[in-house]
Amino acid sequence: MDTMSSTPEILHDEFGSSLEAKQKVAAPASALPRQITIQIGDIPFTLRTSTIKEYCRVLSNQFCSGRWNAGAVERNDGVYIMEGNGDMFTYLYDYMVYGSFPLFYDYTKGFGYAKYARLLVESEYWQVDGVTDWIKGKKYEGAVGIKVASIDSDGTVNETLPAGAFYEFHPRIQVEKIYICPREIFVHQGDKRRCGIACMKARGDDDDKYEEYERLKTLRIETRVMIHDEMLKESRTERSLDV
Repeated sequence: MDTMSSTPEILHDEFGSSLEAKQKVAAPASALPRQITIQIGDIPFTLRTSTIKEYCRVLSNQFCSGRWNAGAVERNDGVYIMEGNGDMFTYLYDYMVYGSFPLFYDYTKGFGYAKYARLLVESEYWQVDGVTDWIKGKKYEGAVGIKVASIDSDGTVNETLPAGAFYEFHPRIQVEKIYICPREIFVHQGDKRRCGIACMKARGDDDDKYEEYERLKTLRIETRVMIHDEMLKESRTERSLDV
């Protein structure tokens, strides 16, 4: 008669590995810490695991997967040391935590396309898809608008102008013809319609008389950069922002 062994049966997968051993290695979801601090370069970043799982696939696979293989990362006083560009990761961190996108724009040089290209490399490396899609779609270009206005004025500009705009000033001499009243009545100067019958009689058969007059004019061109803040923020629910 067969006797029952007191040793429990150990199941193996197709490669001969113990499934029981695998189950011991896999950490339950409850074992994951609420937040994790990583250091990239010289900069530490603290992220909740819920934020990591939602926005960064590389960190999610490293710290939040069933394998919980954080032990493979060097740790110093509870901080996990990881390779990367800490300055660039700051922009990814701001997106993950606050839902904000970076604006690389100079009022005189325009968009910082080279910096966006560098950030794209970082977002693809860390698999932060929200930033990757935003840069590839050039959504940042919609965050900036240019408003141009021109104002022509007499003389030179002698006034206080508001900040926040670029100004160009183009002075010039403009030659104008001024109508001269035949009777040289001052209030009639420059406007023939003010002359009456007496003026017309005084003119007789002569042509209207004009004198050239030089006037200083200044063309002011205002260029104002309009920032559309709504294009630099991802729409999220309050729950998603609670990181």
